[in-house]
Amino acid sequence: GLRATMDRMERQLRSSRFLVRDTKANAYIRNVVREMAGEYADDIRPYIVRVPEFNASQAPNGMMQIWTGLMVRCKNESQMAAVLGHEIAHYTRAHSQERMNQVRQATDFSQILAFLFAGMGAPQLNDLSNFILTASVFGYSREHEREADEIGVRLLADRGLAPIEAARNWENVTAEMAARGIPRDKNIMFATHPADWERATALRHRASELPKGDPKADAYREGLSSLREMLFEDQIRTGAHSATVLIADRWLEDDAKDPVLTHASGVGKLNCETKPTSRDEERACELQGRARK
Repeated sequence: GLRATMDRMERQLRSSRFLVRDTKANAYIRNVVREMAGEYADDIRPYIVRVPEFNASQAPNGMMQIWTGLMVRCKNESQMAAVLGHEIAHYTRAHSQERMNQVRQATDFSQILAFLFAGMGAPQLNDLSNFILTASVFGYSREHEREADEIGVRLLADRGLAPIEAARNWENVTAEMAARGIPRDKNIMFATHPADWERATALRHRASELPKGDPKADAYREGLSSLREMLFEDQIRTGAHSATVLIADRWLEDDAKDPVLTHASGVGKLNCETKPTSRDEERACELQGRARK
C-alpha cells in the first residue's frame, strides 16, 4: 500500500510545475546518484524539486526528491553526495519499511494510508503540499539517522570524495539557523533527527579516520551552472537575508568574482532605498526587486 501511494505521488511529481527540468543539471545529479548508489543505481530515480529549503528524501519505491534549497547550500560535490548517500542508505537498509512496521504495531496502519491518499486527493492541497508530505512521512528513528550518516560518509570515502564535507553540511546548517534565530530541532521535518551539532561532531570524528578525498568543487559548480541564478533568486525570495549572505559568502570563498554570488551576497547587505553607486549594486537591487515580486 505504501509503495502504491508513492508510485501515485511520483506520477504527480513528473508533471508538476515544481519539477526542475534543466537537462544539464539533471544529468549531473543523476550521475552523482549513480556513483553513490552503486549496485542500487538502477533502482533510484532522482528528481530536482524547486523548493528553497534544505532537504532531500528517498521513498521506498525508488523516488528521490532533491530540493533546490539543498543544492544552493552545498558548495561542492562531496557535500551534495553526503546527503544523497544518507538518503540512499535509508533505501538500501529498508528504513522506511522498518519504521512503518513499528508504527503499524502502535496504531492502525490503514489510517496512515488513508491520510496519505486523502491528502493527495484533497483539492485544497497543491502538489507542493504533497511533496512536503512525502518528505516528512518517513519519521526515521535517531538510530536510523545515525546509521544512514555512517553509511553515507563511508560511501564518500569509497568514491574518492571528501568525508569531512559531510560534517561541514551540518556545521553550515547550525550556523544558518543561529543567524536566523530558528531552533531547527523544533521543526517537524527534523524532529526525529539527532541534533545538528551532534551529527557534525560524530561525522567530523569519523572523517578523521578515513582518506581525505577530493571535494570536487569545480565539478559541482559546472554541473549546476545553468541553475545558479535561479537557485540564488529563490533563496533571496525567502526573505531570509542573513541566510542568503552566509550561503553566498561560502560560495564566494572559491570564486570571489562570480557576479551571481556577489549580487546575492549584496542583497542581504545592501539598502536599496538609497541610490546604487555601481552596476553591481544596481544588479543586486534588481534581483532583490524581482524576488519581492
